[in-house]
Amino acid sequence: ENQTDYESEIINRMTIQEALQDFSERDKTIIQLRYYDRKTQTQIAELLGISQVQVSRIEKKLLSKMREKMIE
Repeated sequence: ENQTDYESEIINRMTIQEALQDFSERDKTIIQLRYYDRKTQTQIAELLGISQVQVSRIEKKLLSKMREKMIE
């Protein structure tokens, strides 16, 4: 069962990597920090020198783009 969890994790990451291919470096960085490094929007905003509201807006846009790609 643990093996199955590990395999699905790999597949999820591969799918996410494919979905991220067309994104800008900044967009990839935001996804990386948010979902792999578990940073808050405020922490990301400070790291990137933008506001938390901008991070929130960008994140929402990226997630909807990723959803569209995964549906294709």
